Amino acid sequence: DPNFDLKANVIGNLGDDILVLTKDPTGASIEDISAAPQLFLIGSPNAPKLLEGLRTLSRYLTQGGGPQLIEREVAGTKIYSLAIAQEAGISLELSAANGYVALATSAAFIEEFVRGNAPDRPLRAKRGLNQAADLVGGMGSGLFGVTNDKGTMEYYAKMLKENPTMLEEAFASLPGGGEDNPIISVLKSFDFSLLPDPAVIGRYFSFTVFTGEWDEKGLTAKAYV
Repeated sequence: DPNFDLKANVIGNLGDDILVLTKDPTGASIEDISAAPQLFLIGSPNAPKLLEGLRTLSRYLTQGGGPQLIEREVAGTKIYSLAIAQEAGISLELSAANGYVALATSAAFIEEFVRGNAPDRPLRAKRGLNQAADLVGGMGSGLFGVTNDKGTMEYYAKMLKENPTMLEEAFASLPGGGEDNPIISVLKSFDFSLLPDPAVIGRYFSFTVFTGEWDEKGLTAKAYV
């Protein structure tokens, strides 16, 4: 496209809102944990035009014969898939909806966003969230995040209970992770199969909120657990 203008079509349509959502991994293996489904939302005053600009840019980048965008439609909205690791079945999913350009590593995750599926109890209705946010400076500092500590701990407790050697295997796969690694030696002394029910562990956790604010002195980070 000889009329493509990177500044006008892409940069000029970027908003000032970026959301990152991460779901629990789909399995218990190290590969599953490192590839937990993620959804990136980029706010835009004209999301369809920004998406078209990104599509045009991808065509420039794949002129040498790389993978091409594959189009499909879900709930009346176009979704584009770009294979980035074909052997592993990993693709980058792109779409535009609800004032955002969405990028995801999971087809199911982006389809959930496009369909507008909302949880029965939205995050903003979480008990204590607004009060916790006020303690770290509010939600308008520029960077605000919430982590579901209860759900995360229940997930990892379940994984460890079902696969007691998971942490050993994780450290063994790292450089220097041989049998003489002191961390692995310590992990061998634990029997994670004896962990209590994950729901019991989850009772001791709730959520964490954190903020970040930039000024001439640098970054100020706050968190409340």
